[in-house]
Amino acid sequence: MKFSDYATPHSSLKYSSEYFSALTFEHAHSIDYPVIGKPGFITAWCFDSNEPASASSTLVQPGEVVPHMDDLLPISRAMELAYAKGSQSVVVTFDGIAVIYHFSKIRLLLVINNNRPAIIGARSLYSHIIASNILLPSDLDHFKTLRIRAPVTGFQVTQFPLWKLACLLGETWLEEDVVNALLELLYLENATATNNDPTFIALPTSFAQDMRYLFEAGSDAYSSNLSLLHRRLRAVPMANISFVTCENDHFSGYRYFPKFSSLRLGDSMGRPSSGDILPAFNWFIDGISGGGYPAPEGVGEGHMPLQGLQSGSCGIASVNFVTRGELSDPPIWDDVSSPLFRNKALQDIIVYHLTVQQTVSFNLNWLVQCALAPLEKSEVLIDDPYQPVGYNDYNLYRPTGTHLIHAFSAKIRTQPLIALPRGTPKRDDSQLSASSIPVPPISKLPAFSTSAPVIILPADADDNDDIIDLSGSSPIISPQPTKVEPEIINL
Repeated sequence: MKFSDYATPHSSLKYSSEYFSALTFEHAHSIDYPVIGKPGFITAWCFDSNEPASASSTLVQPGEVVPHMDDLLPISRAMELAYAKGSQSVVVTFDGIAVIYHFSKIRLLLVINNNRPAIIGARSLYSHIIASNILLPSDLDHFKTLRIRAPVTGFQVTQFPLWKLACLLGETWLEEDVVNALLELLYLENATATNNDPTFIALPTSFAQDMRYLFEAGSDAYSSNLSLLHRRLRAVPMANISFVTCENDHFSGYRYFPKFSSLRLGDSMGRPSSGDILPAFNWFIDGISGGGYPAPEGVGEGHMPLQGLQSGSCGIASVNFVTRGELSDPPIWDDVSSPLFRNKALQDIIVYHLTVQQTVSFNLNWLVQCALAPLEKSEVLIDDPYQPVGYNDYNLYRPTGTHLIHAFSAKIRTQPLIALPRGTPKRDDSQLSASSIPVPPISKLPAFSTSAPVIILPADADDNDDIIDLSGSSPIISPQPTKVEPEIINL
């Protein structure tokens, strides 16, 4: 038997990969999740030639402590070679007791470790949505049946598992995919206001990444994404070009008004623009022939309230800054109202997902390509194997009458109201001319410090400091800015 077959847990087993793939939010909230030991739980191990068949050797028993991933990885990495030499199990020692594990159980234990962030996120999300009353009862019932690892649907630029929406809770740092989904939803909603090609675009974070990469490389050519965007901008004059950057785990929003040659920055931490943004953006603008897009001389400061010291809301604040460039009576984010903006973002994405789920798959008839000017003979496309990989730019399309964004717009108005604070935009929020503030180049932004989530156990949880217990009620993520990137092991 091949090692891969021998060491793979059966798909019908509890806690197998297939088990987690089918897990719904309601089920994730109620399952008895195993206790996970801290690193160093296993004190010794060695391979054995026997093939164990007992339940304790092949299954995870009720109340069993699961060794930490750090303890399991050295065993997992050595198993295939050991199998080739005749070993079929491993004897591990913890708490002074030696137990034997089938190789497939080692893999099963790793799957449990890998899925811990998803379970924490799904449980927190489930509890929050019920407590915050942001969905109609019928939609809440539908949400409970969604698979936590099902991809969010209806977006071109991104796809991520639903449990990652937990980053919208508390003051957790937003996932870049979630920020891009909010930008695409903003574009689609605004595009429904006209039957013509939109004159407002909200570019995903990939735009700035590609632009800066090519500019810093000294390229005189553009990627296919940037070239298509040039053609879109030449075909239809834009009133507002907005984009969000992500640098050192920190988001910032930018708005460019061609009419006033104005580029403005909205940064919720009060940081200046990164030194390469202005020259890189002007390099991009220079590629648009025919005029109409004058290069800004500096980066002006847009009106942006500052976030608190323990806040991780730079992502939601940047999306709001971009939003305010288009609306006449915009909601205005601040640190106090940040939970409302997070709830609104959560409500929007979930309701949009539920709406799009009415169809079997994304329908290409939902979109029509916007007008594109002919490719300029003088425009050189980059021919480099190390060029940016590209992204699906929703700004090149507009929704048709059959796009479910229309159904979403009607459905979202029936949901419980989340009243966002509104106010008259300040002078630097409008499209009025204002003097730009030249920003001196800076080499690099300081890193945005992050910390691991704090897991608060139930009062009756085991007091043993060597284990992390997820078997009780849903853990609560402490309201501190967090970005969690667990090590995922490909099994």
